[in-house]
Amino acid sequence: MMANGPDIKQNLSMAMNMAAFTGVAWYISIELNIRLFLLFKRRKGLYFWSCALFSWGIILQPLCIILADFGVWKDLKGSITPIYLDWWLIVIPQALVMYSRLHLVVCSRRYLRWVLSLIIFDIVVFFIPTIIICILAQATLTIPSYVNLIWDRKSPSSSFRKYSLCSLHSSDAETPQRRLSSATVL
Repeated sequence: MMANGPDIKQNLSMAMNMAAFTGVAWYISIELNIRLFLLFKRRKGLYFWSCALFSWGIILQPLCIILADFGVWKDLKGSITPIYLDWWLIVIPQALVMYSRLHLVVCSRRYLRWVLSLIIFDIVVFFIPTIIICILAQATLTIPSYVNLIWDRKSPSSSFRKYSLCSLHSSDAETPQRRLSSATVL
């Protein structure tokens, strides 16, 4: 059982809700994997592997949480580490999917490099320390829990800023079709 959490083995309705949402997540992820591997002829490239890693993270995250919550994994450190690594497996490929789709609407290489450097900055400054702080705060008690709570609020705000800046720019971006139609003279 996870630290400071309810005993899920004693709460049937919570366990059934977890099972239902996990089943939906697994169904969607398995369907995505099937579509990825059937539709993509070339299994290389940032978009393909980001989508594949993202869907595998969606499959592994609930599995690890269920194993920890139902006491299959007895060691707290051994169960928290895969949970946070699976979170990383979801969040970073999602950002890379966004980056790879941005090529469709943004023609500026300078802006695309800026977005990629923003993603790398988030990984180094927010995601890696988040995993370390959370694992240490929950498994070893060497970091007080309030540090973990403060840091957990900084990381999503950074991702929100990144996604907002990208979506604002891409909604007003010059697409290749727009650029061609404006260059055509009748």
